[in-house]
Formats: sequence, structure tokens, C-alpha cells
Amino acid sequence: MTGEMFTAFESRSPTINSFKRTMTTEKDIYATYVPDEEPTDLQPEMTLEGGYTLIKQIGAGAMGVVWQAHDRDGDRLVALKFVPKECSRFKDEIERLRKSFSKIHALNHQSICPIYGLKEDSEFGFFLVMKFLDGETLDAHRLRKDPKGNGLPLEQVLALLKPVASALDYAHGNEVIHRDIKPANIFLSETARGVSVEIIDFGLAEEIRESMIRASQVKSEVSGTPGYMAPEQWKGARQTAATDQYALAVIAYELLAGHLPFSGSNIENAVMKYDPEPIREVSGAANAALQTALAKRGDERFASCQDFTNALAGAVVVPPPPPPQPQQQPHQSGTTLPAPADVAPLMERGHVHLEFSEWQQATRCFDEALNKASRYAPVYVGLLCAELQLQKEEHLVDYKEPISDFPNFKKAIRFADDEYRKTLEGYAEKNRECIRKLVVQPGERKVLSISGVEYPFRWCPSGTFMMGSPASETDRQANETHHQVTLSRGFWLLETPVTQSMWESVMGSSPSKFTGSKKLPVEQVSWDDCQGFLQKLNGLGVAPDGYRFALPTEAEWEYACRAGTTTPFNFGSTLNGDKANCNGNYPYGTSTKGKYLEKTTDVDSYPANAWGLYDMHGNVLEWCHDWYGDYPSGAVTDPTGATTGSDRVIRGGSWSDFAQYCRSAYRHDDDPSYRFSACGVRLSLVRAE
Repeated sequence: MTGEMFTAFESRSPTINSFKRTMTTEKDIYATYVPDEEPTDLQPEMTLEGGYTLIKQIGAGAMGVVWQAHDRDGDRLVALKFVPKECSRFKDEIERLRKSFSKIHALNHQSICPIYGLKEDSEFGFFLVMKFLDGETLDAHRLRKDPKGNGLPLEQVLALLKPVASALDYAHGNEVIHRDIKPANIFLSETARGVSVEIIDFGLAEEIRESMIRASQVKSEVSGTPGYMAPEQWKGARQTAATDQYALAVIAYELLAGHLPFSGSNIENAVMKYDPEPIREVSGAANAALQTALAKRGDERFASCQDFTNALAGAVVVPPPPPPQPQQQPHQSGTTLPAPADVAPLMERGHVHLEFSEWQQATRCFDEALNKASRYAPVYVGLLCAELQLQKEEHLVDYKEPISDFPNFKKAIRFADDEYRKTLEGYAEKNRECIRKLVVQPGERKVLSISGVEYPFRWCPSGTFMMGSPASETDRQANETHHQVTLSRGFWLLETPVTQSMWESVMGSSPSKFTGSKKLPVEQVSWDDCQGFLQKLNGLGVAPDGYRFALPTEAEWEYACRAGTTTPFNFGSTLNGDKANCNGNYPYGTSTKGKYLEKTTDVDSYPANAWGLYDMHGNVLEWCHDWYGDYPSGAVTDPTGATTGSDRVIRGGSWSDFAQYCRSAYRHDDDPSYRFSACGVRLSLVRAE
């Protein structure tokens, strides 16, 4: 990007001038803007209200100076972006910003950089608390990988942009548009599983910019960054998901060609009137995909960003096979035959699919290679990676089950020569060592301390069980279809329902009807309230690495409730208020009436189940993740409920319910906004995908 691009804007949009100083010397993620007026009294080691200790100024994001800081409560590094004073002085503008922040804060995608909070300091005003990123922008990456501007290979471009497309489609599905997609807003960092791609400044930069314009009463007809703006942005027209797609296509073009599709002193005219020149170095199919995504009208572009990247991926050309080589004899030390010449392209394509997490396509490539070379060990390793959904064979080491038990691994060992066999055996040994460290027994306890309150979790291992109730179970309901469910991954479940002290530690106060003990379960919370609780809890950054807090799925809830049992309750076949807090006047499996307390009890008042979980029956109902819907009739794996609905699932029965409604299989459902003194919640801790 050059300063030349800004010439056409200076007369139309005075606010553009304040960008011009630094856009040509962009060094890192935060060095995109130096505002004319910012808090000047901020100093290193200063602690702001909320416990944020400033470390150093790291530049500025769009429309706001940015500091690196230490978050005392979360014990982590964060980036603080200060809202310009022009906005902070106007209550209406801050309220608009709050509403935008609320929508963006709710986004939960691995390729969207999280924004933890919108805070206020009495002296320095409002600031955003963001994840601190350590790595490089896509701009810096492009300049490092392609210093001469010749363009990058299509496979590398797809690896970078597919996560961006996925994140944008996810945001668009949640009615959030970025409005300023550009390489400086895409961040790359190295992780144990490869390169992580994250989008920053999701909509908030443009919200702040527009707030400044309204506050200063300076007219501006355009928004976005020159070079990446769609025709509708130049017109000042309504922006849609297609606007972000256009910018993504500009980035793809820039990475492939080594330059932007349009440049010069009159870029607006070029964008509005002309089509970009085809890129000579890529195929006609790739150029066609780019032309569609760069169409002048939004309704002429692809239906989604992923449709665009999929069209580009379909244009990947596998190199022609090399000329046939004389057949070699097997190695003396092993049984591996050299791969026939026509296998190499299939292997290459299979590994490209693995890198893109396209498991079925990878399997097809390796299967085809297997038909041509059934004694070629790497084919079996590729098939195993696709089966286990691993992007590289090196990731076999970290798999949570013994890789040596899988048939494809055994075949790879059988056909490998000595050198490759040693490599595979090394993977297997490291894998066994990893498993020994990671094996967790059912019911094993993990305690997290959050804002001074303990959150104890119990481990629920992967497994298969019969969900619902058998036809012989007394008082079973028609919606309790008995069917087999497999949960392929274990998870942590809170040992008790969320207590009032837990809720208060995150939300500040408890809405509960019953009081008197901090160990009482929180109640009078809706499913929607629970989503707000989860957002704040996940925003604290206190979950173990690789995990996030969630509501359990209905299948996870019943699996954990049963803990290996098949009886109506996890403690047997009768209940009258003696083993769980329910309405004992209406017992189950016995004619003997029991207690009816007419209120909640401390969460550990009754015996736990085999996995150490309390109150899975009675006390308070517990919201689940799922929409309510009919069960399938056959076996399923990792079900997440109906795709849509009007009611959410709520399980376990409560202090006010008859005993029959507290059975392991009994299904409650209600409107997500419903609040009642019998409605509570229990958290799960699951892998962050």
C-alpha cells in the first residue's frame, strides 16, 4: 500500500488525512493510525481501574492509541485500545459503541481475535480490552515471504485465507460485518498445531470512526481502507456480507499477484469502472473466481466467503507426474517399495487437503494412491491422519489414543523401510508417553479459582451409552426414545450446579429467590442469562489452554448424570425426597412419601453419583445447549440437538418437581427467556474448536 492511493480521498474525507502519516510504514498489528488527540498522561507501570497495569505503548489501532498491559485478575498480557476523547464525551456515542461491542463480544470463533471487555477509567475514559497477539500481520508476512512482489503460490494463499473466510461467514451469520478487511487486520501466529490466523478490529474500528465523525460534525462519505474498499463503500451505500467478501478477494489478488488489483491516483474511478487484470501466474479458474468475488454489485458475488475460497481451491492444479523411472528393487533392510511415479501427485494433493482440514477429500486421494501402491507406507500414514483428523503426521504424537492400535499404523510399520520405521516407532513411543501424562480417570477432580471462588469440575470420559428410557420404565414419556449415543471426546462438568457465589463472582449479583447461603444454587436465570454469564466467564481468560466454558449438550448431560447406570436414577429406581431435593409428596417407585422442602438446598446436601457429580437429580433444573426436538431412532455420535426450535432443553428436575420428573431420562424444555426459581445451570469445560 502506498501513499499514492490516498490522493483521491483527501478532498472528500478529511478524516483520511490522519491515516496518511503511518499507512505507508506499517510495522505491526497496532501501527495503523496515530490520532491527533489521545490521552497523553499514560505512563508505563501505571495501573488503571480494573487492575490493568500499563507496560508500553505499542502504537495505535484504527481510531485509538493502544498499550500493552498486564491484566491482574486474568494474570495475562492484554492490549488496551483507548477510545478517542471525541467519542467519550458523548453519551450517545458510547451507548452505540456498547451495543456494537455486545454483538462482537458474543462472537466465538477460533479465527476472530476476542475482545474481553469495554472498560472505563475515571481519568482516561473508555478502553477496549483485547487479546494480546504475538506474531505478525498478513502484510508483514507477505513482504517477508514475497519481498520482490512476484506473488505467492495459490496453495499458500488458500491456507492463509480459508480460516478468514470461515470466520467472516460465521460473523455474517451472527449479523456482524467487519467493514475493513485488509492484511493489517489479519494476524498470524505460530502455535503447536501450525499457523493460527485471527481477524482483529471486527467492526469496532469503523464504529469508532463513525462516532468521531458524528461527534466532530465532519462530513465523510466513505468508510474502509483505500485499496480494499468495494464499490458500494465508495458510493456510501449500505454494506453487507458481500462487502467483506470483496475485500477478501482483493487480499487474495494481492497475495497471488504481488500487487493490488487497483492503484494509482484515481483508484475510485478504477474500482467503479474497470475489471482487474487477470493474473498470468494462476489458472483461468482461479481468475474467474477472483472476478466473481470482485464483481461491482454485491448480488453478483459468491453467496458466501467460503464459496469464494472453495472456488479458488477448486482451481488448485496438481503438477503433472514426472516421467516414469525404472522400477527399483526393495531396500535390503525393509519391505517398502518405491512409490510409482503416478502416486506422488496424489500424495501431494492428499497432504494439501489435510492442511485445509478437508478429511474426506484427503481420504479419497490416499485411497486412490493405495490402489496404485499398496506397499507404500506413507499412504497408510496419510489415511491415518485423515481418519484421526490431523493436519500433519507429526501431530500423531499428540493424539489422545494409542496410534499403534490403529490398523493403518500397523500397515505403515509393516511396509516401512528401517529409517521410516524408526520414525514411526518414535511417534508411537512419544504418543504413549503423552497419553500416560494425559490419562484422566472418570470423576477425576479439577478445581479452577475464578475471582477468589472455587469452581470444581469432574472428568467425564468419552464413551457410549443408551440415552432415553426403555419401554419398561415406569412413567416414561413418548419423547424419551431409547437410542445409542457415542460421545467421541471426554469433557469436564461442574461438580455442582452453579452456586450463587459463582454467579456473583462473574455477574456481580445474584437474581435468586432463595438466599441465606452462598452454596445455594443460583436460580431464576434464563438460558439467555446463561449465555451472558458464559461470555463474561470466557472473556476472563481463566479456562485451561485449549478449553472454553459452555453449557453441556443434552447428550452430555444425561451421560454424566447416569455415570454408567441404566436405572431411572443414578442411585437406583426409587425416589421420595431422601436422595435428592424434590417434592417427596409424589414419590417414584415406592408408596412411601418423603420430604417436600419447598426451597433449594446447598449444592452438596445429597450424595454424589459415581463420577462425583452432585444434584443431577432435583434441587434446580439445568439448562442445556440444545434446541428441543425429537430424538433420532438410530445410533448417533456427538449429537447437539435440533438445528432450530423455539424452546431450549432443561434437565434434571427441581425442588418443586414430582420425583418422576427428576428421572435421568426425563426431558424438560422451555423458552430461552424463561426465568423461575426452579431454573439453574451447570457448566461444562470443553475443547475450544
